[in-house]
Amino acid sequence: MAFGLSALLAVYGLVATIQGWISHHRKDRIDAYYLKLEEHLNSIRSDAVLPPPEEVNAIKESIRQMRHEAFEQLADEKLKPDASFRILQHLLEECDDALLSRDTNS
Repeated sequence: MAFGLSALLAVYGLVATIQGWISHHRKDRIDAYYLKLEEHLNSIRSDAVLPPPEEVNAIKESIRQMRHEAFEQLADEKLKPDASFRILQHLLEECDDALLSRDTNS
């Protein structure tokens, strides 16, 4: 009986550890998106003039690619559809809006 209980607790501990690792790995993925989007936002907002068209196009393509990858990872269950994912979508929209407002102001 004691051995069975010990084995059950060991399995529970192993499962909890694996779930924690998976959750941490998912968070690392979304954090990488956050950092890249913050870099784009700083680039868009900090320049007194609109960045060159090549840079704007590169930023737009990067945002499009990030959105595509994020949804692929969500479908593959590598990201969770939680508040972090909603924040990511909001940041993607914020980048799009910042680019659009810079385009209309130039």
